[in-house]
Amino acid sequence: MRDRLKRRSLNTKNIEDISEDETDDDVDNKCSEALFMVQLVEEKETEPIPVNDDKDEGEINFEAELISALDDLDDKRRKYEKISRFLNIKNEEVNILTGKLEESKKTTNELDEQLSLKVIENNALTEKIFSLKLQLEEQELKIQSFSLLQEELIKLKEIQKMMEIESHHKQREAGT
Repeated sequence: MRDRLKRRSLNTKNIEDISEDETDDDVDNKCSEALFMVQLVEEKETEPIPVNDDKDEGEINFEAELISALDDLDDKRRKYEKISRFLNIKNEEVNILTGKLEESKKTTNELDEQLSLKVIENNALTEKIFSLKLQLEEQELKIQSFSLLQEELIKLKEIQKMMEIESHHKQREAGT
């Protein structure tokens, strides 16, 4: 179709170049130049231009021009519609991905907040564990000291028992 437009625009251009002051001979020369140029273009292309024998050689086929322009417009409309549908689909995909991105940002923020709370809780628990370890060590030291005291108490009780037995023996010996 483009080739046809090029050929027709060449015809139109050459015919428009003809001014009103020129004589019929000048017009015929320019028209023959235009026909010669069109014939050169036709020889180079594989698709021949349909020629109407009823019309004058320099006359433009406006109906063919209009049909060609309408065909081009129709092609461009189809391409536009196809591109519009593609663009709409891609816009929908972008909107979906944008929504997912926002959701993931919210989730990330929530997880970051939870993580920071867990870190604070972990630090508090670590301090509590350290404090409890110190208390446990203190209690173990107390238990050890109580163990030593209990062993000494047991020894003292044994000594007391022995003394009581001895004193009891002495009283018996003295009483007899």
